Amino acid sequence: NGVIFRVSKEEMPNFDRREVGYTRLQVPLEFVTFHPNFTGTTPQTNFHLKPNVDVIWLYVPLPSQTMYADENHPLLQSYVDTVLQGCLEWGSEAMAEQFIFTTGGWSRYYLNDTPSSRRPWLFRKQYA
Repeated sequence: NGVIFRVSKEEMPNFDRREVGYTRLQVPLEFVTFHPNFTGTTPQTNFHLKPNVDVIWLYVPLPSQTMYADENHPLLQSYVDTVLQGCLEWGSEAMAEQFIFTTGGWSRYYLNDTPSSRRPWLFRKQYA
């Protein structure tokens, strides 16, 4: 599951810098399907992919950056919240539910870092 959004070629280096520790891979369009209940009315959501014109990129963690959560590197609630916020903003409650139910490997090493977050207005819209 994921969100597809338009980015110009000129903006891609900014994403590459932001996604340090990840490698950018091209996803063949034949492997992309849209949710059957997908609707969108903004230019960002109301588009059709054009073969031989549009390119979809996916950032995948480098092997050296891939690890399971453990006692010293717990799964952070703030990260889960960020992903769920994206599901709700770009998809729907159903997308957020699907993310929760179809994501495997939830760890017992978990840290609810939300209360100790020092600048919540950067990550949570209700604080803006």
